[in-house]
Amino acid sequence: MPIQTTDKLEANESLLTQDGYVLFYASLVDGQPWCSDCRAIYDKVQKAFSRPERPPLTILQVGLEPEWKSPDNIFRGSPWKVSGIPTLFQVDKGAVAHRYEEDPDIIKKLDEIIG
Repeated sequence: MPIQTTDKLEANESLLTQDGYVLFYASLVDGQPWCSDCRAIYDKVQKAFSRPERPPLTILQVGLEPEWKSPDNIFRGSPWKVSGIPTLFQVDKGAVAHRYEEDPDIIKKLDEIIG
């Protein structure tokens, strides 16, 4: 399944109705995410989700660093309540089934998907 990328509120609210994964990720500066933790998992994310038989992934870009650090950032509120990036959600039957917030947990899940 192709990886989709968005930063639009209209798109992200509908993601709770789709089974798959949602990755909250830094917006890009010169083609790279500004967040070093996001850059560190980039290759694994591509490997885990870029093949057609893999589950769908939507990457939600949370904004540039000043936007993300604002307590008013839209992704910090409902329904997501994201406090750090990267954060990976597994959505199943219209609800967040699992939430992976720490690098070791995210990497473990990506390795599991890769097989």
